[in-house]
Amino acid sequence: MPEISVGMVFAFLIAIILIGSILAFGLGPLSNLFQFGSQAQLYNEVKKIEQKAEWLFDQSWGSQQEYQIAVPSGSKLCFVNPDFPDAHSWGAASWKNWPPEDIMINLTKDPYSEYYRSNVWIWRGEGKWEGYKIPNLKPDQNFCVEGSRTLWLINKGEYVEISAE
Repeated sequence: MPEISVGMVFAFLIAIILIGSILAFGLGPLSNLFQFGSQAQLYNEVKKIEQKAEWLFDQSWGSQQEYQIAVPSGSKLCFVNPDFPDAHSWGAASWKNWPPEDIMINLTKDPYSEYYRSNVWIWRGEGKWEGYKIPNLKPDQNFCVEGSRTLWLINKGEYVEISAE
């Protein structure tokens, strides 16, 4: 008779607990738990970019810093020039994935909106936008990041420019 290792017993127990949890609670709450983790990761990325922009703004003109960003799947992190938040119709490669909805553009332009002049937007699906204001940060071209990408922050004197590689 073959011997069963202790590791295999624990693997079976974990599998039974996982299957039991799925049957008892359903997939909804478990997927929400993982979704909460991806939202926290996005907020963390926004905070890191804010800290880097703040530090770089105090440096000399032309100073630059590279930043590797990782955006969870199913989400986008968009950088918007609040002076020109509209989509660009000619479809340059870096602007193709900036699909602003009319309501979001209006919120960016409306001085009575909490999202007035927001320059960073998190997109989590159809109609789910959330805006943030990072002081002194402004892209020359509006763009969104999906997945992993390299960003460049450059001190332009009056502001810190952010662009994607």
